[in-house]
Formats: sequence, C-alpha cells, structure tokens
Amino acid sequence: MHRATTTIRHIARREMLAAAAAALATAKDTAWKIGIAQISLSDRLEENQKKIVAYIRKAAAEQCRVVVFPEGSLCAEPAAEAPEIDRSLAEIRAAATAAKIYVLLGGKSIALGEKVSRNWMVAVEPAGKQILRYDKLYDNPRARAPGVFSMDGWGCSAIICADRWLRAIEDLPVFDGARVTFELSNNYDSEWVPELGWYWYVPRAIRNGAYVVLANTCGGGKHGHSAVIAPDGSMVAASENEERLLAVTIDPAQASRKESLRRVDHPILNKFWQAGKRALQSGAPPPEKFEPLVAPEVDVRLSIAQMSCNSGVEANVARMAKLIAEAARGGADVVAFPELAVTGSSESEVKGADARTLAQALRRIQQAARESHVCVVFGMPHIEKNRLTNAAFVLGPDGSLLTRYDQLAVNRPKLFQPGEQASTMWFRVKGVPAVVTIGHDGLWSEIAELTALAGAHLHVHITNEAGSGRDQSLRRMQIWANLASWGTFTATVNAASPAGGGSAIWEDLHRKDETALAKVDRAPEGHEKMAVYSPFSANCLSRAGENERILSAVERMNLKTLHHSMSKNPQMAAWYTLGAQILGPPRNW
Repeated sequence: MHRATTTIRHIARREMLAAAAAALATAKDTAWKIGIAQISLSDRLEENQKKIVAYIRKAAAEQCRVVVFPEGSLCAEPAAEAPEIDRSLAEIRAAATAAKIYVLLGGKSIALGEKVSRNWMVAVEPAGKQILRYDKLYDNPRARAPGVFSMDGWGCSAIICADRWLRAIEDLPVFDGARVTFELSNNYDSEWVPELGWYWYVPRAIRNGAYVVLANTCGGGKHGHSAVIAPDGSMVAASENEERLLAVTIDPAQASRKESLRRVDHPILNKFWQAGKRALQSGAPPPEKFEPLVAPEVDVRLSIAQMSCNSGVEANVARMAKLIAEAARGGADVVAFPELAVTGSSESEVKGADARTLAQALRRIQQAARESHVCVVFGMPHIEKNRLTNAAFVLGPDGSLLTRYDQLAVNRPKLFQPGEQASTMWFRVKGVPAVVTIGHDGLWSEIAELTALAGAHLHVHITNEAGSGRDQSLRRMQIWANLASWGTFTATVNAASPAGGGSAIWEDLHRKDETALAKVDRAPEGHEKMAVYSPFSANCLSRAGENERILSAVERMNLKTLHHSMSKNPQMAAWYTLGAQILGPPRNW
C-alpha cells in the first residue's frame, strides 16, 4: 500500500511539473502587455476606488494582462481603517475577475489595533484571488520581504517606493528567478532630478538583467514619470506628469538575468548572495556583533585629475606628475587619476607595456607623490606570475605604496583576470577609511553599499570609458549617482577626450537633513552651487566636461555613516553584516 501511494505521488508530481513546464513554454511564446495606471489621488477612499476600477477596465479594454497602480492608490485622508479597506478591496478583486486581468495595487490604511497608517500592496490574479500581500518595510521594518511571486508563469518581484534602498527587496528576488521588478511609488516632485532621469531604475535593470516597471503618482506635489526599462537599461516607454494609462508590451524571456548571475557566481560575492537567498526564504540568523570603522572629524580635500591617457606610458606619466603638483598646490589631500591612466585602455596599449616599464612608471609616480606630499590614486595594469590584472594603485604622501587593488567585476575577461582579494581596496587619507574601485565595479553597487557599511567614508572610483554622446554620458551619471548614494564622499574619475570625460565629485553626507527639508519643499543653503542637487540621494558637487581638467571639493568627514538597510530591514541584519565583513578591510587594520 505504501509503495503504491508513493508511486502515485511520483506520477502526480511528474504530471504537475510537466503541466508547469507546458504553461511556462506557452507563456514564453506570448508577449506580455502591461498597463501602468499613472493616476493622481483623492482624499476620499470612494473616489480612489472608483478610479482604480475604471483603470482596470481601461487596461482590459486595451488587452493588457497586468495593470499596475502606484503606492497608496487605495487611500483616504484621514486614513481609512481595515474594514473600509477590505470592502474596497473586495470590489477591486471583483473588477479584476470581470476583466480577467492581474492587478498590482498599492494602498495605505490603519490596521486593526494600530494607530498609525502604513503602506502596503497586494497582487490579485484574474480569478480574483490575492496572491501577494506585502507591507512596506520603511513603514513596518519587521515585515517580511516579499520575495518572488508568479504571474502567467513569470517570476516577478515588487518594491514599494523607499524600499528600493533595501537590497533584499531590490536585488535578491532577481537572483531567485524574478524577471520583472515592479516598483509602486508615490514620489515627491523634488525626487525627480532631470539631470539624472531614471537614475535609480536604469542601473537596477542593467545590474540585474531584468525589466524594471515603475508606477508613480502624478499631479500636484508628485512627479509622474512612470516607465518601463529593458534589461539592458534602454527605455521601453515612459510618461511625463499627466494622468494616463501607459500600455507596454514586453517579452520577459528577454530578461536573461545574466549580470545578476555573474554577481551571484563571483568567487568573492557568492557567499554573500547565497546567504541572502537562504535568509529570504527561511529567515536570517541573529547578527554577529559588528562595529563599523569610525573616521576622525577632519576636512578632506578631494581632487580629480581628468586627463587624456592615450599618449604612451612616458608621456602619460610625465603629465600625471605635473597634475599631481598642480593638485597639491591647490591644497589636495588626495588626487585621483583614471583607470589605466599610465598605459591607456586599449588592448594594444595594455599589452604593449611590460612589467619593467610598469615598475618604472610606478617609481616615477611615487617620486611625484613624495615631492608634492599628496596621496595619489591611479590605474595601471599589473603583471605577476603570468596574471594580468586591471589594478588601482594608492600612494601615500611619502610616496609609499598603501595598497594595490585588482578589479573584482572584470568586464574584459579575455584581457584581465579578476582580483582575488576585496580587502586590498582599503586605504586611509588623514586617518579616514577609504576604498578604491574600478570600472565595472561601479555597476555592482553592493560593493559601494557594503564597504560604506563597513565604515568607508571616502570612495574613489576610477574608470576609462569611451562615448561622449548624451545617452552615454547620462548612463554614466546614473550609475555613478547610484554608487555614490551610501553615505560617502565620492570621486568618479573618467579619462578625458577621446574618452567620455564627465568626471564628478559627490557627497552623500547630509542626506537625512536634506530629505527632511525636501519633504516641506525647502532646500539647504548653498544647494544652488552644486552641479546636481538631489535631496534623496548623492549630490553632485562638481562635474567636468570632456576635456582635461582638475576638479576639487572639500568635506568634513562624518563620525558615523548612514545605512538604510540595518534599520529598515533588521531581519536581514546578519546578511548585511556578512557582506560588510566579506568586503571589509584586512583584520586588525
């Protein structure tokens, strides 16, 4: 009897798996049409419910399979309580059933036994059944991260507005199979920064290799700009700040998640991402005691030397020596040069410099640092035991080699081998903990976040990227704004023309105060002098054009860094702590 029952179970399981595979195959042959209901909100629950039902019908009429509403769409002022919301949700589920459409809906209400309203979202399938309930962690830090849910066999994930800062919500579900990430937001109009565009969403799509769908409110005090972004970061469709249904057809099969899988398979980051997947599914263990590094309260003057790097090793090094002296005369504590500044970035330039030539270049730059008594960061290939790496060298004011870091996120694997140690990215300037990263490292923003959590207050990111068109320049700025937004004073250094230039200096040291002012439609004194003012992320203090120049800025270092995830996602604290340890400085540093 037992054996017969087991056999039946195995047959049933095979049949179930075959049916699921057939359903997925069918889904993969079919384009998926999504409707984004970019709406303005009323203070009356009844009016908002009526509008939601109307847009469900409108999306169905346009043959959408999914309709997405912004954060807090089902709401009232003063906030509605649970019984009222439940009645409204019943009407919305009935509308979804009648329209045979998936509905992703944000709401805001007061739960039974509570006094404070909170944001949440639900996903409703065409049969009217609720398949997801997710409470915003920024409102309720003890809530569970939503993970992956399925619509038509496609793995999906959800983010409510400020929860975009939480990597357990933004990235982990993609590692676990999500191909489409839906963000439901109710953004202030000051959160739209025209110079940066969709700067949080484009890098997310690229580093995860997944679609990003943003549904945002519009109207007074809000900025609209709902959008669908492809896995390569290109814009599929976008709105301005008007009430409308944005209907878009996508193919989730195109979301390869390739970059996401590269990150999870990385020999250094694998342990971090695998631990995150386990924690998302079954909970994280209690965190170990962890204390980030503390910086002295000192001013640091950071300078960028944006120079052309295609004149040959001898000429490049001579030019670097002059720029080191010029930056030092301007009072620089540290001056940073581009990736591969010594040789240039082409394969022929990199391979044309042998170990002896590179060693001579290093000695000459050490002499320049010592003569000007300034810390110097620069990029140069490194050859050791037949391994060629894309390296960053950091020299102290006395010319000593403080560290040599080999790029972790190698995007030219036929030319360079990846670094084998994360701890070598760490150094100090005037006692301030600092890190250096290179090129493609900047897209993997977990590196910037976790080193900041470990106590980095200064971040120097060096790159050598071609392309000076509007789209390429914007893409760089979007990625750099992302990596600079973790509570650090940051330099993003690119080579001058014929590379793309656009080097920038960023500060994210005072965002808590700036955000508080922005919420009441105010800005801090002096924000007009910044190249790009962004109250909810890093400010760009100064930015270069395409040609050679030196940029400088000075900031007082924080005594303690700001980190969103530990306070807003405490259930995953052990995971974030693990990441900070993996990417932290050497022991007893």
